[in-house]
Amino acid sequence: MTRGADILPVPGYHWYEQRRSGRRGGIAILVREGLCVHLVVGNEYAQFVELRLPNGALCTIGNTYLPPTNNLGRRRLTENGVREACEEIIFKIHAES
Repeated sequence: MTRGADILPVPGYHWYEQRRSGRRGGIAILVREGLCVHLVVGNEYAQFVELRLPNGALCTIGNTYLPPTNNLGRRRLTENGVREACEEIIFKIHAES
């Protein structure tokens, strides 16, 4: 986690986050305590949590972030590059589950 960043304290939940490299900001998912987390994968644009349900089935929950197009140039990004970063995580969770 980035130095100086605080985790959002939500009683009864676990906090899973993906920070922007070298900066504040990022994405996060809260998962209620008691749920069985099987896998967490992510980068600063996409994050997926795979839960194992009581019946043994897997449930995948995802969170993605596409920056506003007017910010892409300032960050030296392209929309396709951000989409590829999201796809990388989607393919990774399918490969690991």
